Amino acid sequence: MCRHLAYLGTPITLHELIAAPPHSLFRQSWAPRRQRHGVVNADGFGAGWYAPDVRDTPARYRKPIPMWTDQTFANAFGSGDVGPLPSLILWTLGVVLVGHFVYRHRRFGAHVLAAGDNAAAARVTGIRVNRVKLAVLVGSATLAALAGLLYAGRLQGANYNLGSSDLLLVIAAVVIGGTRLFGGSGTVVGALVGSLIMGMLNNGLILMGLSSSEQLIAQGVLLLLAISLTLREPKA
Repeated sequence: MCRHLAYLGTPITLHELIAAPPHSLFRQSWAPRRQRHGVVNADGFGAGWYAPDVRDTPARYRKPIPMWTDQTFANAFGSGDVGPLPSLILWTLGVVLVGHFVYRHRRFGAHVLAAGDNAAAARVTGIRVNRVKLAVLVGSATLAALAGLLYAGRLQGANYNLGSSDLLLVIAAVVIGGTRLFGGSGTVVGALVGSLIMGMLNNGLILMGLSSSEQLIAQGVLLLLAISLTLREPKA
């Protein structure tokens, strides 16, 4: 998968040319538009530029690794720090704040709660339930893509099944955080608290020396317990 880009004109930064456009070379390295097979580029990359005001000869930057495994990318998406805080914490806080604002202070959040609680009643009130469901699925897919980027940045590598073992953890986290399986109740902050609890539980199981299958059993038991407690709650 080869991509070439040339620019001749007024001076601009490499970021404006390579990374800033909506479908930049950086994005094409892992999400090409029309390529159906082998969409993740595993080849190296390079960039060359000429700045006569800075130096007389052209300069170049090249790496034998894929663009999305470059340390600059890793610093922004997982491995780097911003001051005293890891970038992962900043990404988490940003997503939680935006999600909480949309969910609790915008009309869309109220529509999501209403459609999840009682779809028929929501339709009677004029809410386009199918459109709300589609928007929720698109938002979920977008956040999954962001999680994949953070995974790749953290591990500085990727494969097609990365994160597949986290599906049970995600479901357990939102249920433990107070989200009802049948809709109508839940918070973004609660989901964050649930994910922290599941993270601590997972680390504890690893420290206890449990095998992968035993860890999945323990997580499943906790999930069933959380679901049973949720089902016992009276529905408003």
